[in-house]
Amino acid sequence: GVTPVKDQKNCGSCWAFSSIGSVESQYAIRKNKLITLSEQELVDCSFKNYGCNGGLINNAFEDMIELGGICPDGDYPYVSDAPNLCNIDRCTEKYGIKNYLSVPDNKLKEALRFLGPISISVAVSDDFAFYKEGIFDGECGDELNHAVMLVGFGMKEIVNPLTKKGEKH
Repeated sequence: GVTPVKDQKNCGSCWAFSSIGSVESQYAIRKNKLITLSEQELVDCSFKNYGCNGGLINNAFEDMIELGGICPDGDYPYVSDAPNLCNIDRCTEKYGIKNYLSVPDNKLKEALRFLGPISISVAVSDDFAFYKEGIFDGECGDELNHAVMLVGFGMKEIVNPLTKKGEKH
């Protein structure tokens, strides 16, 4: 299970949303409990990352471990680009992780199948800013520059409006 899609607004905090989403999904799968955790706490308190100026997923997981967990979103709500001082005492109940693992690209399908939704970094171009739904079919970027949640994979047949034929994507 995953929580609803969230909006990082005008803040380069994709790394926080991706890593938090992964932890929320693992709680749903392993504990049968859907929780919504605070991306803002990670933006404010992940000192290995750069807040709204970007970050890395593995640094986020390392900081989650060092922080002793993350508050629920209701106790530490997301305010995007408004500067906040780290306040790890905003809640009485934290949700943590003990460890994390890095998955090689050639093992992503297997990891997704057996572990559930996972955090990944992707190389996106400006086309990605206009993505709304379905399978993204725009240009790829040249280097890893965005973090997302991978929740599924597979082929989908879509009818090409010009040829009226089904094409696999």
